[in-house]
Amino acid sequence: QQFDSGVYGIDIDTDTDNQMQRTCDEASNEILDNENGGLLFDQKILQRYVLLCAQDINGGLRDKPSKPRDFYHSCYNLSGLSVSQHVLSSKPIGDGSTCEALMYEEEDDNVLGKTHPVYNIRLERAIKVIRTFER
Repeated sequence: QQFDSGVYGIDIDTDTDNQMQRTCDEASNEILDNENGGLLFDQKILQRYVLLCAQDINGGLRDKPSKPRDFYHSCYNLSGLSVSQHVLSSKPIGDGSTCEALMYEEEDDNVLGKTHPVYNIRLERAIKVIRTFER
């Protein structure tokens, strides 16, 4: 299925909340239904939803455009964004020990650090804690 403009063919630069909500609902449904990503969801579609629909204009992230921003959704949107960029990314760099982030629109400005998908903290810190308690 190909879409021409905005998120799924609906112009994202709309003035009406109703159209914005419909756009983001369609993107949300596509995240859950798509089988093309390396994970159980389409990684680039999730990134697009977070970057275009979940951001609050005053900072922070929200559940959906009709909801206010909050710390809970900011945390989990950032976690999902990181996981969608780094987990099972398929472009090896150098000797192959690391992989390039899988990016929506190839925007390097949007790259987040790697987050541990289970512990939801930066990967290097999770590894440090795990090694500390292995002793």
